[in-house]
Amino acid sequence: MSNIKDIRSIMEANEEMLTYFNAIYSDHLSELQSSKSRLFEINVKLDELVKTKSIYSLNSDYRKNLFSPINVEANENEKEAEIRREIKILTEERNALEDKIDQENQNIKAIETRLGKIVKAKQAIGSLKNYLGLSDISIEPDSVEPEEEIAKDSYPDSRKKHGKNILMMSTFDKTYISTVLDKRIRSEISSNNHKLEVVREIIRTDPNRAKVTVDEVIINSKNMLLIIDDCLKKNNYYFDDKKNIKNVIEDFIIETGDKHPEVVIDYDFVDLNIQPPYIRTLSLYRILDMIFDNIYKHSGANHVQVKVTEASGKLELTVKDNGKGLPDKYDDKSSWYSGIKRIREIVYLLDGNIMLTNDKGTTVKVTIDINN
Repeated sequence: MSNIKDIRSIMEANEEMLTYFNAIYSDHLSELQSSKSRLFEINVKLDELVKTKSIYSLNSDYRKNLFSPINVEANENEKEAEIRREIKILTEERNALEDKIDQENQNIKAIETRLGKIVKAKQAIGSLKNYLGLSDISIEPDSVEPEEEIAKDSYPDSRKKHGKNILMMSTFDKTYISTVLDKRIRSEISSNNHKLEVVREIIRTDPNRAKVTVDEVIINSKNMLLIIDDCLKKNNYYFDDKKNIKNVIEDFIIETGDKHPEVVIDYDFVDLNIQPPYIRTLSLYRILDMIFDNIYKHSGANHVQVKVTEASGKLELTVKDNGKGLPDKYDDKSSWYSGIKRIREIVYLLDGNIMLTNDKGTTVKVTIDINN
């Protein structure tokens, strides 16, 4: 009896340490990813400010009218000084973030070392139990809640892997948006500003050239609006959370069908009139969007069947296409940020299930709880 109590106490202490350090590890990993994202944003902003500063530099004398009674030098100096101050603030923040990232990396390595030792200790406890003939012993139910025990058992492997994937994808998306803002929006605005400055100088002496330049600015502005619209859509800005799920899916199918008339879409969800919580409706919409994006880009299908059913508090989405199917060893060959892998992480966060099958095409079946 004494052996059983001692072993159980050791097991409980080991599990508590495992849970504690897993939680700390997750916090530090999240903080690291957040700091890296902010550092990326600061570097982009600093690059923008350095380029902008030259516009207001005292060396930009070509923009001044020597015959004008208005002295613009003071305003330009003031703007340049303001930019210099902002650069200084951002540089200090960047240096602090770089130090913080270095520290977080050290913290994470230290925690990983401790977790490794705790996991080895858990394995040693198991070996000791077998040696003492106590292999059936477990932690008392009163000591650990069942849900917590499941979480702790799965965290070092499954939850850690999912958490890392989700953080990586989140950082990837932020980097993508930041890059679009930098290369496709900010650069174009800077270019337009330069062209407008040219127009201001030549509008009287060369009106035809000025008109051509203004037309270029208008075209660039329209293209930027399209890019901004696409970014807003990717961030679910236009998603209508007041629709029930039937209307959300039906509107999506009609819209995507209009854009891709070469693919016939049949759908079945006549009696689906429920309205799950916002995050589940939005998640189902995103899953559908990624499935169809995959179909259009890779499957070569010309016919898709969509079926959505609800029973016993669970929502089941099935999408079947007649394309070429997923390639062999898809998980090994596909990018870590691919659509199917993103869907898996969304389903994981919703505590649902996903099943992929290849049979004269690809079938994706997703099941999630409606209200949990």
